[in-house]
Amino acid sequence: MKKFEIDCEFLDNFESLHTRKYYQIDLLQFIDFITQKHPTVECFSRVERTHIIDYKNHLRECEGKNGHSFAPKTISRKLAALSSYFDYFIEKGALTKSNPTSSVKRPRKETRSPTHAIKAEMVELLFSAFESEGEHRHLHKAIIITLFSTGLRKNELI
Repeated sequence: MKKFEIDCEFLDNFESLHTRKYYQIDLLQFIDFITQKHPTVECFSRVERTHIIDYKNHLRECEGKNGHSFAPKTISRKLAALSSYFDYFIEKGALTKSNPTSSVKRPRKETRSPTHAIKAEMVELLFSAFESEGEHRHLHKAIIITLFSTGLRKNELI
């Protein structure tokens, strides 16, 4: 296996440009970490479970863009990117051992900041708009209730 390089075929497999971008960033950050902290590890085939745990602990302790440590959700995504990449190598036959991320516990996905929830008065005002007569008022009310009660995004509902 070549020295640390990201195989473009792996990234091209994802339809979402957002996923491609962040998985690439996540993989590059891991490569940066492993080459600095564990210089004897020369390629992905030499990465062990202990290296992944060390990386996870590093992510918990280091500071992100705005001076805060990475959120559990971000750490989980970074580990998911690594896990997918190792699965890709196993599938291609470039890695003969098991995925080193497979038994590494991922952090709980806790919400760090409060949600920007709509105030009760605004909800009442919104529902009062459906009191007027209109051909589709029941449909619109059902859509709003579904959004509020499930937490779906607009695109997911559509």
